[in-house]
Amino acid sequence: MPGSTFKPITVLAALEGGFVNPNETFNCTGVVRVGNTQLRCNPPHGKQTVVDGLKNSCNTVMAELAFRVGPEKLASYAKLLGLGSKTGLNLEPEEIEGLIGDPEWKRQARGEVWYPMETALIAIGQSFVNVTPIQLAQVYAAIANGDQVYQPQLVQKISKATGETVEEFPPKAVKKLKIKPENLAVVREGLQQVVTDGTARYAFAGFPLAEIPVAGKTGTAENKGKNDYAFFASYAPADQPELVVVVVIEEGGFGSQAAAPVARKVYEAYFGLAQKKETAPSEPTTVTLVE
Repeated sequence: MPGSTFKPITVLAALEGGFVNPNETFNCTGVVRVGNTQLRCNPPHGKQTVVDGLKNSCNTVMAELAFRVGPEKLASYAKLLGLGSKTGLNLEPEEIEGLIGDPEWKRQARGEVWYPMETALIAIGQSFVNVTPIQLAQVYAAIANGDQVYQPQLVQKISKATGETVEEFPPKAVKKLKIKPENLAVVREGLQQVVTDGTARYAFAGFPLAEIPVAGKTGTAENKGKNDYAFFASYAPADQPELVVVVVIEEGGFGSQAAAPVARKVYEAYFGLAQKKETAPSEPTTVTLVE
């Protein structure tokens, strides 16, 4: 389960389907009640737009959007972005498809009916949603570049010791997305605010976001009585993306506390910031981590 890293898909499905206006507000009281069950959002966030819902990882916003969109359309958008099928990464036969569940899948696979709370759960990346890290990277790469889903590859080119190129492996576009630019811009804004003001802000405290803006989403996935899985899916620079980084830490706890700091180190190394840190004078800092 990818946890809250799935939430950009929920927002995209709602925007593209015309189920929400970017300026509409939702009131998060901390609890979403569906029949005799409830989904918690801690702490209560108060009034939230869809951008706020991404920034603060608000379950209330995502549940309401999911009920409007419906599980079938939500699943179809997830599949459009590449979830629920193999990416084509050349690791055959090891790569797995993952799972994007919907009412028809549950009826056929389990002979059971679909419950309303399950719609809310898939909207936040829980229940019948299983993805691989490379699938998440494919999704966030599509969000970053705006209109293409690319097949991941392990090798860019093969060269001789002399530097002569033997063979190159150019990018392979799998499909072109038909997502409205204005809707994609809303999701991107939410992902950038996750890092500047939201759940990943402490992990990126002191990072030169004005110079190298980072966009991403924290995620925490339940793990059946054990410590949760920590996720952080991201790309940078947010305005001109070059790199997608997905971090998954088994039994790592909160994505904001365990996975996001690891992604930060990757960006520091890639953009040459790690060397600058080593030469700069250190100053003591105090940071309180929260999810």
